[in-house]
Amino acid sequence: MNKAITFFILLILTLKIGFSQQNNIDSLKNLLNQASINERVITLVELSGEYRNINTDTSTLYAKEALLLAKESGNIEILSKAYKNIACNYNKKNEYDSVLKYLNLSIPFYKKAGEDDILAEIYDLMGSAHGTLSNYDSSLLYFEKALSSYIQLNDTTSLSKIYGSIGLVYTKKGDFKKATEFTLNSLKISEQVNNINQIGWAANSLGAIYWYLYNDSMALKYYKKSLEIYIELNDVFGIARANMNIGGVFQEQKNYNEAIRYYKNALTSLEKINEKRGISAVLVNFGSVYFSKGDYEKSLYYFEKALVVNKELGNKWRYANILHRIGQNFYEQGEYEKAYKYYNEALGKAEQIDANKIVKDCYRNISLVDSTLGNYSEAYKHFKLYTEMKDSLFNIESNKQITEMQTKYETEKKEQENIILRKEIEIKEVKEQKHKIFLKFLYILSSVLFLLIVLLFVMFRMKANSLKKTRIIYKKEKQLAELEIKNKENENKVLIAEKKREEAENLMLQEELKAEQEINHLEKEKHEADIQHKNDELSSLTLHFINKNETLGKIKRILFTENNKVKPDFQKCSNNVISIINNNIDNDIDWKNFKLNFEKVHKGYIDRLLGKHPNLSMNEQKLCAYIKINLTSNEIAQIMNITIASVGKNRQRLRKKLEINQQLELKDYIQVI
Repeated sequence: MNKAITFFILLILTLKIGFSQQNNIDSLKNLLNQASINERVITLVELSGEYRNINTDTSTLYAKEALLLAKESGNIEILSKAYKNIACNYNKKNEYDSVLKYLNLSIPFYKKAGEDDILAEIYDLMGSAHGTLSNYDSSLLYFEKALSSYIQLNDTTSLSKIYGSIGLVYTKKGDFKKATEFTLNSLKISEQVNNINQIGWAANSLGAIYWYLYNDSMALKYYKKSLEIYIELNDVFGIARANMNIGGVFQEQKNYNEAIRYYKNALTSLEKINEKRGISAVLVNFGSVYFSKGDYEKSLYYFEKALVVNKELGNKWRYANILHRIGQNFYEQGEYEKAYKYYNEALGKAEQIDANKIVKDCYRNISLVDSTLGNYSEAYKHFKLYTEMKDSLFNIESNKQITEMQTKYETEKKEQENIILRKEIEIKEVKEQKHKIFLKFLYILSSVLFLLIVLLFVMFRMKANSLKKTRIIYKKEKQLAELEIKNKENENKVLIAEKKREEAENLMLQEELKAEQEINHLEKEKHEADIQHKNDELSSLTLHFINKNETLGKIKRILFTENNKVKPDFQKCSNNVISIINNNIDNDIDWKNFKLNFEKVHKGYIDRLLGKHPNLSMNEQKLCAYIKINLTSNEIAQIMNITIASVGKNRQRLRKKLEINQQLELKDYIQVI
């Protein structure tokens, strides 16, 4: 019943507003036919404004007619308003180059007039237009100008929105630390002013940041929060965006059926409002799901369809992203030349707009194609660029700072809730106190009235009045008892709800801790694997030195053996060869090369060794290094050009010099330094 009444009231208000707006338009049109030139210009601008939310083409026609007359009369104020109206119309039509052109033309007047609120709105629109065109540095420049104006104007609603917009730009640039900082500011202000729509938007943005940081549980938490808000607001676009993002998380978890279900929900919502940007994004996600399932034909169909839609929109970031995904599709099908073409095209587009995450992924995949095609030097170059980009985008310190900001936000939110709760308790206590005073006053008043009645009535009515009083008292006591029972039931319900909330929070904290431990474990395994790989490379280099010295030694011994059997001319040549062999078998040069590579793998090891044992000779330092990389006694003998027995003696002398007890192996002691 209540919903029907509400709907009826809203319908009446809507019709009333519609009739009122139509009356305004009719009045302005009548005035236009009778107006002078100056009045006509003003009327045209007002008509443009009235039509802006009805028909953008008609609005633009009126604004352009106003422009022509304003230029003739030199009316700068009207010119600026007309420029702004035209820009807003182009913004609705997604023609962002035209938006920027007309907004730039409108700025000088508003600056001169000191209309900071309109300037802030213009800067906000320009930041959004540049962001959609993937001009991220320009977008940030104008958003920061708008932010400065909104702070001066103390416009909290616009502040929450602009913080969120800046956070979104940093997310696209791959700077997740700054993205989290600005988005949390947006969420905090939105909650303070109870801006439900912006709370949903900020929650969605935080979900995106955590998704980029591979924290699926936190991403789902914020995405589902935003979906609940958008459903409550009946925001079709917001519902579509939240469904699409939740589908993305399920896709990442390889739960493809759930991912497709949420994507279909998103596409249905977007097609209702013909939102092409959103449709383009969902098409990309469908392509990605089928790619993950190995259905490359279907995947390529959706990617190419998305590419066509996005080409109309002019979103450079998404265009580069789709090109990159098509390249991945061709790579998986073994069409490496096509994959290479699309990867390089995507890389060029991404570098133009500083889309660092896409640049990083392109470097990695181009490296894979180069490696597959046998272009190993190019593969190494691109893999090195990928590694450098990856380290700059995603490091432990950034994650730590992001977690600290999240914790700070949750703590401040909890404190704010506690303050509100305390105020509510204080208000409740004051109300209860007033109520008690009122009851006391009422009781006294009732008593006085009762006494007056007793004095006025005769004796035979006294019993009836007494009985009446007794019934009233009993009824009030019964009501008070019922109220007390209801209060106790409500308190029990609150306690049960609070207990459930605490249990849910504890469970969430345990899941987050488990995920963090898993990440640390994987990073440790990766680090150990890297060290082992580098040790293997060092051992391989050392064996190369060994084989080289062994081979040169054999040649040298043969030459010495045959030297006395040949002619003097050949002896001279033989001596020259022996001299060259001596130069190339120089252990000091081999040691320098070995030490240079050894220090790359085990940074600071020799310094730590000498710090603990400063009296070690050069040969003893070498022996320690060879034992550190697990060389056998035979290999050490070959590289040091001594016998195996000498290696054994050297190990015993080293053990004494290092003062190692009998229970500990020499190798184990050297490994832990």
